[in-house]
Amino acid sequence: MDYCIAGSPGSRGWSSIDHMQLLLQRACGGRSAHLRAMPPRWQRALTLVRGKPSGAEAVILVARTPSDFAAIATIPELRRKCHTRAAFVSDAFHYDWFPREAAWFDRIFVTRQEDVEAVARRTGRPVSYLPVGTDAMGLVREAFSTRVPRTVDLLIYGRQIPEYEKNRVAERARGLGLTVQVDIPMDQEPEANQRAVLGALVQAKFGLGFCSSLGYYFGFSRPLAMLTPRWLDNLAAGTVMLGKAPQPAGSAALLGWEGGCVDIPLTLEEGLPVIQRLVREYDERVAWRNHYESVVRNDWRLRFRDMFAELGVPAPAPLVAELEQLARYRSSLEQMLDLPAAGRVSA
Repeated sequence: MDYCIAGSPGSRGWSSIDHMQLLLQRACGGRSAHLRAMPPRWQRALTLVRGKPSGAEAVILVARTPSDFAAIATIPELRRKCHTRAAFVSDAFHYDWFPREAAWFDRIFVTRQEDVEAVARRTGRPVSYLPVGTDAMGLVREAFSTRVPRTVDLLIYGRQIPEYEKNRVAERARGLGLTVQVDIPMDQEPEANQRAVLGALVQAKFGLGFCSSLGYYFGFSRPLAMLTPRWLDNLAAGTVMLGKAPQPAGSAALLGWEGGCVDIPLTLEEGLPVIQRLVREYDERVAWRNHYESVVRNDWRLRFRDMFAELGVPAPAPLVAELEQLARYRSSLEQMLDLPAAGRVSA
């Protein structure tokens, strides 16, 4: 099957999803088409698709929000050509943003179980739950293999609740003798950006984050628990997440091992002594455990496998090869960590 992976990479704050789109394109052996690009780019991609008269064609839309669906209206040829049409939507909780073009897709995948029924009612299409993931076997493994010392006690980046404002936390924590890094320099190119982020994460013992249901998240009109790629990237890189872990439906299967996420008090006065104690008691073996659990539970390739199974189409050959490689890497980690059978995660 000949795949066209459509999306809008390059938007600030979406580097993990941008990288996911690149991974999906590689796993499909497909080509890309960029939303919000000039129409000729779409037309060039469509010319390539139409150039192969035999075989069923497929398009997978990687949407940041439901508004990305509207771009499909600019490519009517793609509507007629493709036999399999799927969409992955990161922030599907904006139900009223779904345009009529969403009805063109065979199946829509959303990242929260709580959104499945509402999106199905809005679009009239079958909707499935497909959580976010991380590139545990790829860029994370590459960064992890450098074995650099974890010299940063606490890494703070991304949105935080007001009580844990980044610079305030950093100043107070440094006053206690902790080594703190605030933010990570960003790169406009998705893969380069992910390398920079992961390169910083593998040097940190602890990260900081709080569930979006606490009300700080920009754009949420209601309390909303959402597991974002930032949490999974941190854990895959071995970093222990401090704060308040998101607990949407299904999160236990993705985060539910001991030591990966540690809740701390929601006030800085109470939380700082806890952070100081955890840094003092830090055991580097937890980093390897976090990485292993992420390989088994949260690698993007596992999500792609589930996507194709739900669509009822065979997994592309490149993805099959990557899944075999993932299984071998998992086995090597189990041997290195000397995990007894009882301590291993079921596939």
